[in-house]
Amino acid sequence: MIDRKEMDMKEKMPRTPFSTPLSGSARVTELRIKNIISGPKKRPPALFLALIFAVCIFCGNLVSCQVAEAEKTSQPGNVSIPEHPPELRQSALAADYQPRNDVEYGLLQALFQSADTLRPFQDPTARLLDSIWGEDYILGAALVEDHLENTLILGVMDRETQELAWSTFHRSLKNGAANVVTFQNYDGKPCLLYTFNGQENGQYTGQAGVLRFDDSEYLNWIWPVEGDARLVNDPPEGPRGAFEEYEAYWDSRLALLAPGGVDVYTVNPEFEWGKDEPASMWQLETDELFYYDRSSAAELPMPVYFQALQWLNGYTRDSGGWRVTGLVSSPNRSPSGLGEECFTLWAQTDDGSQTLTADLFFPFEPVGSSARSYDNLSRVQVCTEEIWQPVRLDIGITPECLLDEPFELLTEEETSAIKNLDPRDLPREAVENLYNVSRQDCWQDLLLPLAYDEAYDVTLYGVVGKTSDGDDAWLGSGYLPCYGIVLRYQNRAEYFPLFWGGNGKYSKSPLLLVDDFDSDGRPEAAAALFWGWGTGAWSEALYLFDLDTMTYTLPDYSQVPLEITVSPDGRIARLASGDQEFLMDITELTGYFDGEMGVGNVIRFRQEEGKLFCELGVDFTNNTLGYMAEASFPVVYENGAYRLGPAVALTNSFPG
Repeated sequence: MIDRKEMDMKEKMPRTPFSTPLSGSARVTELRIKNIISGPKKRPPALFLALIFAVCIFCGNLVSCQVAEAEKTSQPGNVSIPEHPPELRQSALAADYQPRNDVEYGLLQALFQSADTLRPFQDPTARLLDSIWGEDYILGAALVEDHLENTLILGVMDRETQELAWSTFHRSLKNGAANVVTFQNYDGKPCLLYTFNGQENGQYTGQAGVLRFDDSEYLNWIWPVEGDARLVNDPPEGPRGAFEEYEAYWDSRLALLAPGGVDVYTVNPEFEWGKDEPASMWQLETDELFYYDRSSAAELPMPVYFQALQWLNGYTRDSGGWRVTGLVSSPNRSPSGLGEECFTLWAQTDDGSQTLTADLFFPFEPVGSSARSYDNLSRVQVCTEEIWQPVRLDIGITPECLLDEPFELLTEEETSAIKNLDPRDLPREAVENLYNVSRQDCWQDLLLPLAYDEAYDVTLYGVVGKTSDGDDAWLGSGYLPCYGIVLRYQNRAEYFPLFWGGNGKYSKSPLLLVDDFDSDGRPEAAAALFWGWGTGAWSEALYLFDLDTMTYTLPDYSQVPLEITVSPDGRIARLASGDQEFLMDITELTGYFDGEMGVGNVIRFRQEEGKLFCELGVDFTNNTLGYMAEASFPVVYENGAYRLGPAVALTNSFPG
């Protein structure tokens, strides 16, 4: 980060278009001139450019401040950052944006300076749109909104020095609107997709691209060209130059962000300046998909997506101005018995200033037992109210975990002892903790008291048997042998082949609570055993024991009282249960969201004031990519079964 104390006003060069340090090589000089002449997307005539380039090549030494250093052809030189650039003013930060840390602020500052040095901003507001962090470098995308035009800036910063590794790539457009999405490419590499569109002579213009981040100093374009788009010619090292090819591609095209990628438009041959129709110069050419999205053309049946987009362009009479943000099947809005399926469309203008929701109906014919063949769009109902799409909740809770062979690893003597227990001989009180237990804490080297309820005289024991390493004296805290449990109630004891390995591995005493949970006048014992663990997983099972019969029942998890809906643009999730409700931003996970969310990977139990509560982590279909929220449900007894009641708390657990 630049230190303000290091600035020397006497060393600053005059603010002229040619005060940037120019190289003696034609390749770098041409690149700088292209950066300086950052006007309309349509380039000036080739003769004019050639004349300008020739002047700069022959006069380069007259305006260059770092000629000798810049003539190194292995790199393009420090094109867009002077030695002592001005700092990003705190007042220039967008009102709704605050950097998360100093490094992010340093990245935004460096990107801002790279563009401000070439052509000073007048009244700017800046924000970092997104970034990808590597071990050595950070790829960042920033937007600066100014009085006459907005500027998109892309660059790579060295994490250690907090300086840009190379020159930046930036574009300025009137009313320029930027959209950025980060995702993982099919080869596992992180990528950044951007679109940047504005206006020129009353028509839309813009560019888009996909950068693959290799944790290096290069801006590696993989679409629409391959190479480093900051360079014209191929350098001796690094990606090949792709600037001219990139510019040529966008001379007659426009791209809008779409589910899973972009929709690419090309110039309509019927468009003529001064004619009323067609109003827009753009017509749809193709789509480019880079990541999974359930609303993408690849995931929807033909011809749903493209006919929906065609209807949108015709309805708005603004081809190239509106983009699809979501398109999903809506079975609850489909008419029954008419052979039509409803697909709900969410769309917005590229700058986000207007939104639209509509139900589109497609006739279909059944094909086989479950498939359908769809006909052309038959009718459309434009919705006057915003529709939030319901989300299916995948309940993947495992209610119990049994040992396959309960006595397989026990000796005949140990097995006989368990089958012929005398409850009067068993210890009552449990060990204080499981960190440093030894054989002295066990009854006959076999039973370890794990939890105790003094009021009802109930003890829960873990069957430990012999240790696998043959150490008969020390059990330790790393992993306790686990061969089931024994539950004692006063003068009765019973063995159950239930797994509690997580309690032993993580030295966590099981939950034991005794009360009259079913209101029958007799106590029941509730025990929560930790049986499953791993990356993004923590699974406990709740067993409710009838102390009269020494049998247990399991809660009914077939219904979890949690309703989830997602906003039309797929960026906000609403969770509701009972009188609990909250909204959360899921923008960073929209690329992974396939219309389902799940519970079951994280399930814990706790007690509070004599009541049982189940804590569930809500994630994206149990893929452990990110747990959105935690929901706390009371365990209740209703209609002859234990189940989860409406949540008493919903909290955001997704890092933001």
